[in-house]
Amino acid sequence: MRPEKDALEAWIVEAGDLAAGTAPVQVLATNSRLFLTVYGICRQSIKYTQAYLVTARADFALESVPMVRAAFEHAVTAQWCYLTPGGHDLVLAGVKASMLELARKFATLSGNSAWQEEIAESTVPKDHGRPSFTKMMSAVDHEDHLATMYADLSQGVHVTSGALTEFLDASDDSMALRDERQESADARYRVLHAAAMSSMFAISVLAHVRDDQHLLDILSQRSDELTLPLLLGDGTDPREQDKL
Repeated sequence: MRPEKDALEAWIVEAGDLAAGTAPVQVLATNSRLFLTVYGICRQSIKYTQAYLVTARADFALESVPMVRAAFEHAVTAQWCYLTPGGHDLVLAGVKASMLELARKFATLSGNSAWQEEIAESTVPKDHGRPSFTKMMSAVDHEDHLATMYADLSQGVHVTSGALTEFLDASDDSMALRDERQESADARYRVLHAAAMSSMFAISVLAHVRDDQHLLDILSQRSDELTLPLLLGDGTDPREQDKL
């Protein structure tokens, strides 16, 4: 039986509360670089889900879908970083490459020669190794469940037939305008479920990287209650296997 809407919404709020705070945390030295890489990614994912909930409750359910898609991308990226040996280094190099490419475009547009020269001196490895998001997703999604969820969320971002037709109310002999698009309860639930899952993916990575057993116990209970997985792939923690 699928989780109730109220339970999923309550979990999104709870996840935000569990992740909040700036008190010092203890992280194993072997995980310090990984933690610094994924912390911001995970926090941003969780904040996107919180923003989604506020927006959806204000009767902008369709307009809140892009926030869930962004939360999903961040959370799956964090999971890939954690589950893939050296994944965080590949993501760091990829982010640097993307930022340099954007800086080059702005420098060219500005015509600032000093800026252009400074950018030209900055380099990253030509093959930085970070796969595309879809490849990261497929690497940790052996049954294509995530791909289907992502495709569904993408319908709320791109120009689709719904944007073209659902603000119009057509009959045999007339055409009327609508202020709102019609959306099914099932479609709203799918977005809510994706948001709740993204929250779980993100906070689970933080808990595992910090080896926070108290938080992991809470997440394990919520995972059972809401049928939300803690880790992608086959559900096992590669770092625990390394300890054996």
